[in-house]
Amino acid sequence: MEVVESLARKYGRTRAQILLNWLIEKKQVITIPKAVQTSHLEDNAAAGGWRMDGQDYEAIREAFWEAQ
Repeated sequence: MEVVESLARKYGRTRAQILLNWLIEKKQVITIPKAVQTSHLEDNAAAGGWRMDGQDYEAIREAFWEAQ
């Protein structure tokens, strides 16, 4: 999704971190990300502990529903 790529650049994060952060903030799902390598685990762990602007969370939600 273009919106995820844009937010990754804006926040200096990976696309996975953006999406994992969005899922964590929803607090309605349990996220179990796959981590085959140690670097994946470190990348996944970096998805928490920070917040995007509220409008950015909404932009991801809108993009998700438009893709359906």
